[in-house]
Amino acid sequence: MHMKRSAAASLFLACIIAAVMATQNAGAAPDTPVPNITAIDSSLSWTIRGFNFPSWWHDEYLSQSSSDSLSRVATTGANWVAIVPTQFMNTVSSSTIAPEAGGAGRTASDDAVAKAIDDAHARGLKVMLKPHIDISDGTTRWEIHPSNPARWFSNYKLMMTDYASLAEAHNVELVSVGTELVTMSGSNYYDNWADVIAGVRSVYHGPVTYAASTTECDYLSFGGLLDYLGLDVYFSLSDNAEPTLEELMTGWTDYHGYYGDGNWLASIEEWQARWNKPVIFTELGYRSVKYVGLAPWDWSAGAYDGLNQEKAYEAAFRVLGNKPWLAGVFWWDWLVGENTGGPGNTDYTIINKPAEEVVKSWYALGLGQRTIGATVNSVGWGSYSDYEKRYLSVVYKIDNNGSGSASEVSVTSCRETAGVQTITSLPVNLGSLNSGNGSTAAIIYQVPEGVTSFRAFIDITFMDASGNPHHFPDALSI
Repeated sequence: MHMKRSAAASLFLACIIAAVMATQNAGAAPDTPVPNITAIDSSLSWTIRGFNFPSWWHDEYLSQSSSDSLSRVATTGANWVAIVPTQFMNTVSSSTIAPEAGGAGRTASDDAVAKAIDDAHARGLKVMLKPHIDISDGTTRWEIHPSNPARWFSNYKLMMTDYASLAEAHNVELVSVGTELVTMSGSNYYDNWADVIAGVRSVYHGPVTYAASTTECDYLSFGGLLDYLGLDVYFSLSDNAEPTLEELMTGWTDYHGYYGDGNWLASIEEWQARWNKPVIFTELGYRSVKYVGLAPWDWSAGAYDGLNQEKAYEAAFRVLGNKPWLAGVFWWDWLVGENTGGPGNTDYTIINKPAEEVVKSWYALGLGQRTIGATVNSVGWGSYSDYEKRYLSVVYKIDNNGSGSASEVSVTSCRETAGVQTITSLPVNLGSLNSGNGSTAAIIYQVPEGVTSFRAFIDITFMDASGNPHHFPDALSI
């Protein structure tokens, strides 16, 4: 069943819970500092709202299908695409990098790449040029270990400066200097990367990034030479065949399963803070399959499930939509064939699948635009008895920032991390809110002993003046 276009108010609660003095009078409110709470809603703040648009054939970007597909990208509300040509090494130990079959194989020709860039610009889309390297024998690029690293880097620099010159000539807005070269990006090759990036900057005068694998966060050596930190994001979120939306959201910060334990969001934020650079998710994607959140990097066979893909996209938007360090996302991927995808297709593409409507809904949001908004108004222990029971009272301010009336406004559900539980019976009904007006909703959470921070997500539903239902936030200006 197709999910309604929806999103959620994501409120980050950083609650520093102090000890209560034993001498306090029973029944009196505890004389402790009010916990710190920062409220962050989920309006979409990304300036980069993109898709990867790869090609694995020399003349595919020259086709009418490519032009038509870019036109359809623009209808989603996207404002960027990544043009992705691929060159090849024969084996992981090769030191030579070249177009496949002398330019007659799976490498998009320079003319084709230029045409795709110009086609994207003609449709109002900005462009990241993102060259890839693959291995002809099917081995992954993560295993590259050239027999002559110096020669490999010399050839790689030549390839990248050629692409950078093409990017300059066609007014490309961003260049990626590499993608997931995990064995080649450590400190032992820092000088080589400094030389490659200097070569790119000598012929191209726009910003540069590098599309790192998540494993590279621990050792990528040249982040300081980039304008943006790029990350290809394929984290495990849930081990279930048909995970709920809540599971997929929670998986970003509290995954426990087959692939271990992880707070992926915290890891990314730590990496970002280390380099103090804005982050772009140069790839993020989910296949339309069962077990969508188990191994998102796995492109092997699976049973079709378009609803799973839709939920994974929705979860990502809700969790990531207003992170101040995230400049935006290039989803993986949008295929050149306009009418590819659809029911039964288990690939990453969202074309003709339910997730396409999710993207359209979120990309329709203006920068920071919201209609029904939620912020934390107050927080504290209601009484000493509440403190003893670990009942934390949070009052949310719910505002109608749209241009019309909202009726049947309700807080319909709450989800929390760290074992925190909602005590308040839901829904909390707020009635009608005229434009510019607000109300409050008090929610009581039971916070386990020893928990010093947690995240809480609240869903707010309402009806617009025409009687159409919506969840916060929504593109419709009510």
